[in-house]
Amino acid sequence: MPLSVDVALPLAVDAVFTYSVPEELSDGALVGMRAVVPFRRNLLTGMIVAVHENGAEPAQRVLRPVADFPDPSPSLDPTMLSLTRWIADYYLSSWGEAIRAAIPHGLGTNSVWMVHLSCENPHVVADNLQARFPKRAEILRCVAEKGQVSLKTLARVFSGTGFRSNLQALQNDGHVKVRDEAEPIVLSRVRTEKLVQLAPAYLDPDATRRMRFGAEQLRVIDGLRTISEPLSVASVRSRFGVSTATVNRLVARGVLNVEEHEVDREPDYGECEDETGQLLTNDQRDALGVILPNVASRKFSAVLLHGVTGSGKTRVYLDAIEHTLDAGRGAIVLVPEISLTPQTVRRFRSRFRENVAVLHSQLTAGERLDAWRALHEGRKKVAVGPRSAVFAPVRDVGLIVVDEEHDGSYKQEDSDPRYHARDVAVMRARMSDSVVLLGSATPSLESLQNVRRGKYTYVRLPGRVDDKPLPEVQIVDMRKERTDGNWGGLSRSLRSAVARTIETGNQAVILQNRRGFSTVLQCSRCGRIVECQNCQVSMTYHRPEDAMKCHYCGDVRSVPKMCPECNETSLRFSGTGTQKVEDEISKAFPNAILLRMDQDTTHGRNAHHRLLERFRKNEASILLGTQMVAKGLDFPNVTLVGVISADIGLGLPDFRAAERTFQLLTQVAGRTGRGNEPGQVIVQTAMPEDPAILAASRHDVDGFAEDELRKREELGYPPFGKLVLIQLRGSENDVVRQAARTLAVRASDLAQGKVEVLGPSEAPIPRINKQWRWHILLKGTSSQSLRAIAKGVQESFKRMHSRFVQLSINVDPVSLI
Repeated sequence: MPLSVDVALPLAVDAVFTYSVPEELSDGALVGMRAVVPFRRNLLTGMIVAVHENGAEPAQRVLRPVADFPDPSPSLDPTMLSLTRWIADYYLSSWGEAIRAAIPHGLGTNSVWMVHLSCENPHVVADNLQARFPKRAEILRCVAEKGQVSLKTLARVFSGTGFRSNLQALQNDGHVKVRDEAEPIVLSRVRTEKLVQLAPAYLDPDATRRMRFGAEQLRVIDGLRTISEPLSVASVRSRFGVSTATVNRLVARGVLNVEEHEVDREPDYGECEDETGQLLTNDQRDALGVILPNVASRKFSAVLLHGVTGSGKTRVYLDAIEHTLDAGRGAIVLVPEISLTPQTVRRFRSRFRENVAVLHSQLTAGERLDAWRALHEGRKKVAVGPRSAVFAPVRDVGLIVVDEEHDGSYKQEDSDPRYHARDVAVMRARMSDSVVLLGSATPSLESLQNVRRGKYTYVRLPGRVDDKPLPEVQIVDMRKERTDGNWGGLSRSLRSAVARTIETGNQAVILQNRRGFSTVLQCSRCGRIVECQNCQVSMTYHRPEDAMKCHYCGDVRSVPKMCPECNETSLRFSGTGTQKVEDEISKAFPNAILLRMDQDTTHGRNAHHRLLERFRKNEASILLGTQMVAKGLDFPNVTLVGVISADIGLGLPDFRAAERTFQLLTQVAGRTGRGNEPGQVIVQTAMPEDPAILAASRHDVDGFAEDELRKREELGYPPFGKLVLIQLRGSENDVVRQAARTLAVRASDLAQGKVEVLGPSEAPIPRINKQWRWHILLKGTSSQSLRAIAKGVQESFKRMHSRFVQLSINVDPVSLI
């Protein structure tokens, strides 16, 4: 019976497209299968979301046929398709965009224009054309030699005037055809290696005496007689000291049997000791006593594991995963990308060995594809990775762990769908009848409120392993330091503490959450600040390059000699970045080895990992960096943490500013005191009375949460209210502003007073990368009502047909900047 399929395409159109299935492809028409289909003049890869039997009645419209099914089996199972549909509905994206987020990058299709022969005896035709149209003759001969050639290749070979017209003439005369074809990147593209083994006939030493072999060949033959397992060619070369040519000659003579073996591409994360020999603390045992029955029940539950830094949350994760695997189910572990260190990976690998697949952005396309395939095929049961790992194709998921569940990096902010991985994890667990375990030393206020509402089960680890104390925190008032004449980045207390740490052979972690050398270049005469020409932000001075850089659009400029406003030579640097702190520490402690870890020093592949490995091996006394150094680090030799400017971020126009500051300070303080010696934390600030800083200095999560929740409830902000942020952007400010005003009126009409419409207003940073930005904020108690209004605004925007303004909708935004 003829079939048709509904295909969701990765387009910003929330609709599916129906295609007929050619008879020869009908066996591959399965829900969840990728399909290559024609769309306008291109070929796109989408996902089959429904299959229909067309029956005998005539079709009401002519359907375009599917071009190909590039994979042998479905990429997404029914649960994942349902999850992506929920994401599309909740976050107001298209289904195709949600599906695109759920499969690894690289599993797409390139649309390629190919030139084919369409005449008999092309060389005879070319000879006839040679006299009058030599260029056409050359093109035709080139196509004839290769059978088919991409248009791009032909254009490069025959560059210059007349190529397009000559090709068109060949088409018009019926000598060639130009077709749009797909080049899908298929799941079967794998890396293999050759394994060799001695052929049975040569296991007997007498067999080789009857034949002539060179010394290297005999060395291989004699060595392989003692080895029963096949060896890779590389292993044979290294073990017996021979060349590849020697191995190949033995294969050609039939002495060695060879077979292809699939190899997973993955980085080397090293080894670490298994923790299974360490006894559980009473708190860990109690926590598992709550979690494990939920895992065994095969029913959905959400558990918030609130444990102080160093309390052993990872050990709880490991034991819970082990019980999940014993029950025959799989597990996913989400960690913030910044915390996905080699140390973190080794802890999971040490327990579960080859059963772990790691997914993160620094993997090569091949490594990412191999990890995805290993999970998809069931060869591995545990996925570890950042935000996107929530979509890992783990079979029969029984447990999803979200470590540092409060972390803002779990929210996708820069493209659709703008999902929150923590909330998607909760929904996936609900759809899979599994357990979601949310862990943090500083839980988000949303999760704490869900505990109060009875949605989450609450489990606490109140103390550190081995009863180690939390570090003492000293607040240094930098206003007094300035009054006393100290204008450097290090207070006297921090300078003394660093000196003691170095003298005792211990290590220090220093946090300054601003990179660069000086964060501001300002004219002392007229007050003008040197700003980026593409963005309305100040440029940062980077001393190694002696250049001004924009940290938003990446623009780089030379340092101006004169003020662009008043033309005076009175420009002065101010503000402190990691480079300036590095300079000051290096001058104060010239014999100490310091490692700086920020975006400027970790942009290379595995650079982040290499720096941390050096610090782990005690090759440096001081680790200085941005928030990269605040999470995921467990180094027992660290006895000091210093925070240069604790109040960075407190003044941002965002209702979460205090919460973020508290979480960052509490997290970085937890990096110290994890070994045998007590830890010390020195927090420098010009706002020592701020409640967030004071609460962090006392490690008072409960007190801070209580105070902040009270403020949020009074103002109707999350978790007591819901938000949807509508952003419009474009290159012409007046055009964007007018569109924002029009859509704000439309939002108000739709709201009918039931939802608060704030704006339109310029974004806190009005211009980024030459794009002016305006915000409309929807605020209310009903998520469904807010999304309905936002969808109405979205539809109104589409009817405006504006080519100069772009609109994005961010449901449950974590940042209003």
